[in-house]
Amino acid sequence: RLLDLGGGPGTYAMAFARNNIEVILLDFPETLKIAKRLIAASGLESKIKLLPGDFAKICLGNNYDMVFISQILHAYNDRDCLSLLKKSSASLKPGGRVVVQEFYLDETKTNPPQGAIFAINMLVNTAGGRSYSPSEISFWMKKAGFADITEKILGETVLLSGTTKTG
Repeated sequence: RLLDLGGGPGTYAMAFARNNIEVILLDFPETLKIAKRLIAASGLESKIKLLPGDFAKICLGNNYDMVFISQILHAYNDRDCLSLLKKSSASLKPGGRVVVQEFYLDETKTNPPQGAIFAINMLVNTAGGRSYSPSEISFWMKKAGFADITEKILGETVLLSGTTKTG
């Protein structure tokens, strides 16, 4: 079972479902109206459950094998990012995995250009969001109880993965 946190129109949810993964797509009700239409057109509605709500305010559920957090953390401040990662950890089975995908900044906080420009966008349009460095995200993941954290730079985005403790 995979929780696609704030999965928008369901792009990643559909990709996971095509690989026979049961997906729960959690996002705002207005967003899920679009996702529902696109998922139905793909023929994958039997493999993707839509869960309306604000993930910052509701229980995420439990017993997931993986929580996928793509392009979410940049909208929040440090404290809220850590809180979301803790909630994600609590929703996973022992040995479950979290995967975070984000635009990122290097340690100088000025590169790559996409992450730096996006950081300005978040500064203007959110109460506390910005682009983060992989080391900042990794630090929160450790504080949230994740281990075996890996990082992979994919062009102008970064993919971080970590697992919960087993047993």
